[in-house]
Amino acid sequence: PSYTYIENAEAADEMIALFSKLERRLFAKSEDRLTSLRANALFLDILYRLHKICGESSEAETVGPVGDPLHAAREYIIEHFSENCSLERIANEVNLSPNYLHTAFKEAFGETPYAYVTKKRIEKAKRLIAAGQASMLDIALETGFCSQSHFNKVFKSQTGMTPKEFRSSIVDIY
Repeated sequence: PSYTYIENAEAADEMIALFSKLERRLFAKSEDRLTSLRANALFLDILYRLHKICGESSEAETVGPVGDPLHAAREYIIEHFSENCSLERIANEVNLSPNYLHTAFKEAFGETPYAYVTKKRIEKAKRLIAAGQASMLDIALETGFCSQSHFNKVFKSQTGMTPKEFRSSIVDIY
């Protein structure tokens, strides 16, 4: 299923409290207009907070001019990070040399294309782990890692914990 993973525990608690309030309003015995308006207000508050939370991690921070090859490279990564997303392949897609793409991408976005690919893979892996549906091997392969051991190593280097520890920490929270 599609869902939003909220890393900030305080924001997650606020959202849970708002959903609980909304549930009480929606299933209240009273059918008066004030109850309906309060439920609508709560729902709008939830949507606003979700937009704000998701907006903090969205890809819309910087928008380049139409035809900008660096932004095209970033868009290519966003769409294809779970595939073979090598520097050479990205450079070919945007008609730049690999060396120039590496240097210019880092200058424009503050990280190398490889670091950006890795970040996107780990973000998706976190969402899949939080969903609790798939095995670690399936998650590793779905996010573009060549093996589960490579996935474990990269995940730990990026988050400070193994995927299994990450899953356990989520279970402990809920």
